[in-house]
Amino acid sequence: MDRSRALMLGALLGVAVGVGVAVGYTLVTNTDLRRRIGGRVQGLYETSRARVNEMSEEAALRTARLTNNPKVNQEWVAQQWDQIGY
Repeated sequence: MDRSRALMLGALLGVAVGVGVAVGYTLVTNTDLRRRIGGRVQGLYETSRARVNEMSEEAALRTARLTNNPKVNQEWVAQQWDQIGY
């Protein structure tokens, strides 16, 4: 690798680290921003949970298998028990 390419790569790496530090600092110090981001993440989680609740058993099993996440199926089963009153 020639010198100019190494300098360019080093500068790009420095900029990436600088941007990461700036974003991290902003997230740590800006409470309002953290709340907004947390609210959006919570909204996405609730939307995802609602979709899981609407799934059929077969779709829940397939999703759990594809994502290697047995929690999908466990939540679906728990929701089914809640619906029948147990």
